[in-house]
Amino acid sequence: MHFCLGFQLARAEAAVALERAIARYPDLHLAKPIGQIRWRKRLGIRALAELPVRLARAN
Repeated sequence: MHFCLGFQLARAEAAVALERAIARYPDLHLAKPIGQIRWRKRLGIRALAELPVRLARAN
């Protein structure tokens, strides 16, 4: 089985990106119910195909 050496770096980068997005946009939330979020179908890899989000309108 192939294991990418950059896997852990990619996970860390994604975690930081999500943390910063949530901190910067506290009204950020999923635009679809969690059960409708699509995943990529690849052997041995679990990855989102999309991550639709919505921001609340400013008053």
